Amino acid sequence: MNRETFQPAQIQHRRKEGVVTIVWRHGETSSITGEDLRRYCACSECRAKEKIGLRKTGEANDVVRLELMGTTGMQVVFADGHDRGIYPWEYLYRIGQDEAMEYLYA
Repeated sequence: MNRETFQPAQIQHRRKEGVVTIVWRHGETSSITGEDLRRYCACSECRAKEKIGLRKTGEANDVVRLELMGTTGMQVVFADGHDRGIYPWEYLYRIGQDEAMEYLYA
């Protein structure tokens, strides 16, 4: 896939349903839950907690805000204030395809 594949055409945050929907420029749609966004947060804090078996649940999975980070991706702000994870577009696409781990460890 080329770089164009990983560019969003539209982003919708359906907060009540707990889902972020991204329509990609090539026409495919990804629906990603707040739980998956938190599970695959690649910031150093979350990765360190994952290594020792700690996992946030409940309100920690509620996405309260999305912030575009230029043309490269977006930052997700969770209800508990966590906002350290920046999700590149390709990574978000891979999360939506259930390929997040392959992306992280490629």
